[in-house]
Amino acid sequence: MVNNFFYVFALTFVKISILFLYLRAFTYPSVLVVSKVLLGVVIIAYLWIIISVSTTCIPLDALWNFAKRPTAYCYRFSVWWSYAGINITTDFLIFALPLTVLRKMRVPQRQKTALHFVFGLGFWYEPAPPARIPY
Repeated sequence: MVNNFFYVFALTFVKISILFLYLRAFTYPSVLVVSKVLLGVVIIAYLWIIISVSTTCIPLDALWNFAKRPTAYCYRFSVWWSYAGINITTDFLIFALPLTVLRKMRVPQRQKTALHFVFGLGFWYEPAPPARIPY
């Protein structure tokens, strides 16, 4: 249970810090507005995830005490898939935001290609260890 909180908080603060970096680094008004909207979406979505993780089972000790499981209410597995969908969507939006700026930059094509490569490293696939299901 505690590792779920650390995982969610780590994801939340990394995404918020990247969006604050965008707010400080970019000067295009449209990118600033989209960054602020995306920051609000990330904060609201992860607040919902944190609240729902803290109420995974009611009563909460049914999460680790399997004797109470038959009388407790626990979320279905589909709720955990919704967390994954939110995470993937916000990752993609945060990744795609600076790519819109790269098209507008007045730099040589070689430098643009290098910047696309650097930002493209965000989609580098590295298999993660299997997720631990809380029940």
